[in-house]
Amino acid sequence: MLIKENIYKTEIAVCAVVLLSLFNGCALPKEHIQVSTSTPESSYCELKKFTAQYYDGKVYINWVVNTNINNYYFVLEKSLDGENFKVIDYKKGFSSPVSEGIAYSYTDCNLTATKRIYRIKAVMPIKNDAEVLRYDNSKNLFRNIKNAELLVENDFYTYQKRGD
Repeated sequence: MLIKENIYKTEIAVCAVVLLSLFNGCALPKEHIQVSTSTPESSYCELKKFTAQYYDGKVYINWVVNTNINNYYFVLEKSLDGENFKVIDYKKGFSSPVSEGIAYSYTDCNLTATKRIYRIKAVMPIKNDAEVLRYDNSKNLFRNIKNAELLVENDFYTYQKRGD
């Protein structure tokens, strides 16, 4: 898969976390990456909306992003304990021509536990060197959100923004 071949030439930004509690889950070798927390000033990626809803044995995850970045993609991860995340999907991203942004979605049909945490990362290509730039919450690429959780139970959700 092409996305795995190019993963060492990327920068990663964590944008949001979704926590689901319901009734009815790519590691990079350390020797191949360098970590930096610098933020490219000319790039922005605004998370405008991030929702998840449980319905009929599936979780429907949707997000809207406004960005000026080309050639990027999203990595969607899932965890059952909030600490060990596994990649469940990749979505190619597109530069937004208008301020409304572009919508993305994923349907999780693999529901093996009553509690799930979803996390989205925006991944952008950088120069041709093998460097990974990871943004922490203090220098978050998604400028309008620093640390967010979305608690979803059955057909309703509550958005909680924690800290600045």
